[in-house]
Amino acid sequence: MMVPTTRLLTMTGLLGMPALGLAVMLAPGMAAGVCAGVFLALACLAAFDAWRGRLALAGFEFRPAGVVRLAAGRQGVVALVLELPPNTACRQIRAGLPLPSSFQADRDLRVELPKGAEAARLVWSCTPGLRGLFRVEACALERESPLGFWAVRRKAPLALDLRVYPSLLAERR
Repeated sequence: MMVPTTRLLTMTGLLGMPALGLAVMLAPGMAAGVCAGVFLALACLAAFDAWRGRLALAGFEFRPAGVVRLAAGRQGVVALVLELPPNTACRQIRAGLPLPSSFQADRDLRVELPKGAEAARLVWSCTPGLRGLFRVEACALERESPLGFWAVRRKAPLALDLRVYPSLLAERR
């Protein structure tokens, strides 16, 4: 899925809409043609960026970094390994992990991808509220298109089991 970014909305608001408005208000002639040309150029640039960005997340795959064991009411971490496609340039990526509602955690994480690396480790800090076995089926990814006009998003399948045990800290005392 592609979502417009603030950059595209700002460019459209500052350049595109005034240019289109002037083209409509001015009498047919050179000035109206220039204004319409500015709007058309911006639209073509956004379309080109969308076409180039459509495969921005191709080849990115998640895998669990191991069995995740947590204690209820105590802070822990959930780690995933993001396998990168070859020749990934150093860019920022945003990953979201849909943890169960009983968990207190940041749902998304911004990561600067290492240049030339084959994988990146992503770590979410969380505090589970309830004990039990929880399953996370997917993880979300977001990356900007080459010119930054679009945010390319997709869900990546994931088979992650979160095992939350009762906190034995009170029993120890």
